[in-house]
Amino acid sequence: MLVWARTRLSLELEHVAASAGVSIEELAKWESGSTRPGLTQLRKLSRSLHCTLATLLLPHAPPSPRKPHDYRTLPTQQRHPLGLATLLALRRAYRVVDLASQLAEQLGQEARPIIPRLDSRTDPEVAAQMIREMLGVNVEDQARAPKKPAVYHRWRLRVERLGVLVLEAPMPRDECRGFSIYDTHAPTITVTNEDFPAPRAFSVLHELAHLSLHVSGLCEVEAPQDAPLPHIEVYCNHVAGAVMVPESALLGHPLVRGHSSREWSYDDLEGIGSSFKTSKEVVLRRLLHFGRTSEDFYRKRRRQWEIDHANMPDFKPHVTWPRRAFNRNGVGFTSLVLEAERARAISAHEAADYLETKQKYLSTIEGHLADRMYMQ
Repeated sequence: MLVWARTRLSLELEHVAASAGVSIEELAKWESGSTRPGLTQLRKLSRSLHCTLATLLLPHAPPSPRKPHDYRTLPTQQRHPLGLATLLALRRAYRVVDLASQLAEQLGQEARPIIPRLDSRTDPEVAAQMIREMLGVNVEDQARAPKKPAVYHRWRLRVERLGVLVLEAPMPRDECRGFSIYDTHAPTITVTNEDFPAPRAFSVLHELAHLSLHVSGLCEVEAPQDAPLPHIEVYCNHVAGAVMVPESALLGHPLVRGHSSREWSYDDLEGIGSSFKTSKEVVLRRLLHFGRTSEDFYRKRRRQWEIDHANMPDFKPHVTWPRRAFNRNGVGFTSLVLEAERARAISAHEAADYLETKQKYLSTIEGHLADRMYMQ
């Protein structure tokens, strides 16, 4: 069991030994079965291995954990392995899917997510217009949002109102921007909370495109070192960009309409992006699609942005513990858990466990939920 618990999270022997406060030699003996750890040592190991004590006492290893398809690279490219944070995020997301279905059944609710039905032959521009209509978004709303963080929360809430659970997790942004789990009752999106609001909003829409194709996927929006992305990733990128920046609004924008050059200054791109509250790269990618810039110019700008992005610190806003728990669980799952707790279908202790927070924070989290639900 110790070997299974360690290798499923790709943890090195040295890492687990140091975390549990034991020697590598001693841990190796426990894994081989030549000696056995005591109860106190097993408790320490359970924390280091991110599992329960009961799991380590099982006679046989449980079934392998579920994973969505890995679209981060083409099959011919070398895949970079998932780290601990991303593996834990995957495990957490599948747990939320299961819990959401159980809670809905306990409450007598029939979950009916409203997700567009697309296939990869649907024109991405048409698909994006369908999604915008379902989300009830218009360009005027995007322009009125005061800041990009507010736009991210607006996009997220609109997606959550379709019945999609949107979670956040501390995944390294250079490893995985997000993933989606297609489930008929609890479709779920998880995005990294270590990215900035504008790319996080794009990731939510990219994953919504995956769900609209009725497929799960582990994704990165950009391929490393200009390696080609799988077709489905290109398609979902196109849809997400078109949802954020519609064709007619872009080509009719004052800074685009009167622009004759195929090169664009940072100020131009920033000015256009501010109208849609999206990044300069999304704007330039859309301009490339409509032939308003060249592939060479786009690649040159993108290489510079990659350098700038690599030198930027991770986005880690200072928020309270209740706010952090609410952000990680989102509107859909939080409201379902709190409703079950109010109906006494589960205890307050269970509610805190499901939300991975402390029981004393539940009332504050409920306040955050009410505030978000009234966001326009």
